[in-house]
Amino acid sequence: MNILLITNHLNVGGITSYCLTLAGGLKKMGHQVFIASSGGDKVEAFKQGNIRFIPVPLRTKQEIHPKLLVSALRLASLIKKEKIEVVHTHSRTTQVVGCLLARYTK
Repeated sequence: MNILLITNHLNVGGITSYCLTLAGGLKKMGHQVFIASSGGDKVEAFKQGNIRFIPVPLRTKQEIHPKLLVSALRLASLIKKEKIEVVHTHSRTTQVVGCLLARYTK
């Protein structure tokens, strides 16, 4: 299964740690895992775990922001190209992106 995790950033913290653990576990189960975010200190840890990093401009705390639309459009093409089956978001702003992706990609 192809799975996309979306989070605002990959700096040291709880969500990043959770995403790294989740992505690693999913890889061990044989899934293809992608992580989309604005980047951060822990990008290399994901790459070392063979988790494909997708840079998108998600650095905002606002639920209505142009960055979210830009990110959704970029990720919609990735979802279609890579045949992503599951999208898992990790914050209120990335949930907006996930909602837009559900509409764009069905």
